Amino acid sequence: HNLKDELTNRSINIVVEKLSTIYNFAIKEKLFVGTNPAKTIKKLSDKNERIRYLSKEEIGQLIEAVDDNNILYLFTFLALTTGGRLTSLCSIKVQDIDFAHSIINLSDDKSEEYYQAFLKQDEKFISRLKEQIKGMSPIDLIFGDKTVIGHKRYMQRELSKIFTKLFNQKLIDKEKENDKNFNAELRRNKVVIHTLRHTFASQLAI
Repeated sequence: HNLKDELTNRSINIVVEKLSTIYNFAIKEKLFVGTNPAKTIKKLSDKNERIRYLSKEEIGQLIEAVDDNNILYLFTFLALTTGGRLTSLCSIKVQDIDFAHSIINLSDDKSEEYYQAFLKQDEKFISRLKEQIKGMSPIDLIFGDKTVIGHKRYMQRELSKIFTKLFNQKLIDKEKENDKNFNAELRRNKVVIHTLRHTFASQLAI
């Protein structure tokens, strides 16, 4: 249930399948006694993909809303201009940034490989990014001394508040207690961190 706020149904099904594999192994090796609890979880429909992306006007509103918090500003700007996933962005180290060639190296947490994205030449963004990493070592995470997981939790918690205030409050108010289909449709239209990735792709296509 918690994963529905950040992942697509397909991704959630993959997580459940991996859990099931772990339990099957544990049962086979006699590390766990009982039936596999993951087998009782019904697969979610893969047709319930999120369709929401931000317009240029909404992008402006979001950037303005995070402007007074340098960490959220840098994360949001990078998400919107590289299309990087949450974990990929939270894993960025100082050494991954190449200002000379306007390139940033991102890790794909699904394929476990690195790929390059363009570092947008926006004067304000570049200035704030350079100020953020000033004095850091090459292997430091650019968002500070938290762990990758710590960064993820921080971004999810703080941006969720902003998304609710700017985009989601009306959808939340419309949720119906006993109408799962209606609520599922609302979820598809809620703005979450993954929406920033959709926005990058959609605006690029437009």
